[in-house]
Amino acid sequence: MRVILLKDVKNLGKKNEIKNVPDGYARNFLLKQGLVTQATNQSVAEVMEQKRREEEERKKLFEERTEEKGRLEKTTLEYTLRTGEKGEPFGSVSRHEIEESLNKKGFSSIHIKLEKPLKTLGRHEVEVDLGGGVRARLNVEVNANK
Repeated sequence: MRVILLKDVKNLGKKNEIKNVPDGYARNFLLKQGLVTQATNQSVAEVMEQKRREEEERKKLFEERTEEKGRLEKTTLEYTLRTGEKGEPFGSVSRHEIEESLNKKGFSSIHIKLEKPLKTLGRHEVEVDLGGGVRARLNVEVNANK
C-alpha cells in the first residue's frame, strides 16, 4: 500500500515522505496509530506542493540570514568593565548581555556560541548562529573602566 507519513516513523521515514508498505502493516498499525494516510493522486500533489513551499521558505530564510550576516560582521560591540589597580577586570561579559545588545541593534532570533563569559580585556571574536544554517563572527571589544 502506498502511504504518506504524517509523522516521523522510526525505521520507515520522515514526515511527508511517500512510502510503499505492506497492506497489513499499513491497515493494522500505521493507519490506526494515525501515523500515515493513504496516498491518492490529490494527497500526493498536496504533499509535493507543501514541500515546494517549504523549500522556498528555507531559501528565503537563508537569503535573509546571509544578508544579516553581512551586517553583523561589520558590527563591533563594546563593553566596559571595572578594573583593579593592576588592570585585572572585575566581572565579565555574558552570552545573555551580548544577545540583548544585538536585539537592541535590530538583530533577532540569534544564538551566541560562547562557552564561558568574556573575562579578559581586549578584542574577542564570538561565533553567532543566525539560524537557517548561517553562522557569523562578531567582534566584541572589552575595555577597562577609566
